[in-house]
Amino acid sequence: MFGSEIHMLRQNVIEKLFLRVFGSWHTGARIRAFHIFRTISKYLKGGCHILDAGCGLGRHTFFISKRYPDIEIMGVDLDGKNISVCDYIREKRGFDNVRFQFCDLRHLDANERFDLIICSDVLEYIREDNMVLTNFKNSLREDGRLIVHAPRLNPRRYLGLFKKYFKCDATEKAAHAREGYTEAELRGKLKKNGLNIIDLKYTFGFFGSLSWELTKILERVKPLFAVCFPFILLVGYMDSLRPSRDGNGILIEAQRSCEDG
Repeated sequence: MFGSEIHMLRQNVIEKLFLRVFGSWHTGARIRAFHIFRTISKYLKGGCHILDAGCGLGRHTFFISKRYPDIEIMGVDLDGKNISVCDYIREKRGFDNVRFQFCDLRHLDANERFDLIICSDVLEYIREDNMVLTNFKNSLREDGRLIVHAPRLNPRRYLGLFKKYFKCDATEKAAHAREGYTEAELRGKLKKNGLNIIDLKYTFGFFGSLSWELTKILERVKPLFAVCFPFILLVGYMDSLRPSRDGNGILIEAQRSCEDG
């Protein structure tokens, strides 16, 4: 289950059981993962070398590792605590095809090349995003793919209760270099930094946004949220089943431009 490894970090018995059964309760991460894994499934084969850029607590990394033991995957993050946690889980669970490394994506070493780079909701935290995109390009193998997910600027909200009561955490807001991107802005940045877009689609349409907003409203009352979570997750999964012409997230698949070799 996606994110179930996090149960190892919890002391509360009920929380540990919940995580083992349902996986991560981070609905936003789950919805992004639904879309990302639909996109990358065709590339997940033996010998594939993957970079999880901004891996956090390793949700994507461990999820891929469990299902594809012949794939090599490296997770990097700027937060040393995240890397320590990931290493602890890796050692305890015996993930032999995974390694983690402290890394500032602005200084990513291009000596190691990857077949697939995943960067999920990370660029909005980095002021020098153009530098990072260039580093991604230089770190891709010739036929490699870059998967970028980012929040869309000026998101649409659906639930009146959410708009009335939910306020972004001040610390979280301060950590962002920007609130999000427009489609045109992301297209321009990838082209400028030597990357050709193969596919672009919107995520967090009606179903995804509804699922996320319900989470933010109900998680204030943990027992109620726990009871409602399977339904909330199902609503979020529906977001990945049908293409959306509009949404609060943008998912891009790209590759190196031909002129860059």
